[in-house]
Amino acid sequence: MALRGHLYREVLDVLRQEIGDGRHPSQLPSEKELQARFGVSATTIKTALAVLVQERRIVRIPGKGTFVQEIDDATEPDGGNLSALRVIADSPKRIGIILPTLRGAIFTHLLFSMLREISEYGWYPWVVLSGSDKEREQKIIRDYRQASVDGLLVWPAEGEQYNEELVQLHLSGFPVVLMDRWLPGFDIACVRSDHRLGARLAVQHLRALGHQHITLVTLGSEDPEHTQSIQERQTGFLEECLLTADKSVSPQVWMRRYEPGEHIADHVQWLASQLGEHPEITAAVGVETYDMECLRQAAEIVQWPIPERLSVTGFDGGNLESDLERGWVTYFASKKWTWIDQSDSEIGREAVHLLRDCMESDGQPDGQPHSRIYAPVVRAGETTGPAPRQGIGESPPSGRLGR
Repeated sequence: MALRGHLYREVLDVLRQEIGDGRHPSQLPSEKELQARFGVSATTIKTALAVLVQERRIVRIPGKGTFVQEIDDATEPDGGNLSALRVIADSPKRIGIILPTLRGAIFTHLLFSMLREISEYGWYPWVVLSGSDKEREQKIIRDYRQASVDGLLVWPAEGEQYNEELVQLHLSGFPVVLMDRWLPGFDIACVRSDHRLGARLAVQHLRALGHQHITLVTLGSEDPEHTQSIQERQTGFLEECLLTADKSVSPQVWMRRYEPGEHIADHVQWLASQLGEHPEITAAVGVETYDMECLRQAAEIVQWPIPERLSVTGFDGGNLESDLERGWVTYFASKKWTWIDQSDSEIGREAVHLLRDCMESDGQPDGQPHSRIYAPVVRAGETTGPAPRQGIGESPPSGRLGR
């Protein structure tokens, strides 16, 4: 049978008609059998079956099959996981949320804002954590689809390869919105902060305070080579230092180190040695909160008081549980630290609004930009101050990058 256009819709229409005519009195053929019959992908079959579950025409039970049920049949299927759940057609929308973690202010702000907006719409949220594990993320997406959620909000794990489940969702027209990150080459709706601009604003703030020799610190709580937000921040930093007409800023050294398995003490000692080798540095931008904490401890080792000798700013993030244990939150709160506000709460709210638009227009928000980018803002605090005027060391050699 040749199909065209929105394939899953045509498969859906055929199966819906056959179920109504009694052609499948008890059980549908397997997914593989349906795939072979219609000559379409597994994703197309899954999408059509998911709609039939929503309409209460079928019940899918893992390991047993897909069963036809009467519309007025109130019998619940057996099974204890997501794929055994049914959604009544007129029930509130169910929204799947996938986050890597709840540790860190950025994720708590993001989640709370999403939950508030979802509640306003009268929807039901389901939240699952991926741990930044791509295979687990893929399984969560499959479970959500089996459970017939109406839309997904995803902070995707990153790595060298795309998440195929996300790509398939997009290609099938399923409503999905990405947060913070995106998939180049695929026009998947996303809401994020302008990390590149954020880094430029950080340098501009420090330059306005008279700092000329600024370092960027990337110590690798995430793999910088495969994390888009980190790459954007690095690009913005170098652009502001090197490509602006005003040559008053020199990126003296880019302190970058990614050694999986290293402890914070290793990073702090390495960073202290780097600071000792470059006494001309008066300010630093941390790619993440982890980098800012390492800077604080390294500055204590080399006896550079913050902000009198070393001004420190950076991006929000980090591990809230570890922050509390190590006293980072107490320190930065008491110092009213300077940071780059990435509009976490606004991103959460806008992601829900964009998902609503996607659900109302079959996967993409008609007439609206598919990507919405928020401009970050510098929140000046007490960890940045005027550049010291004396005793800072010699002028730096040009073009040196630390490793």
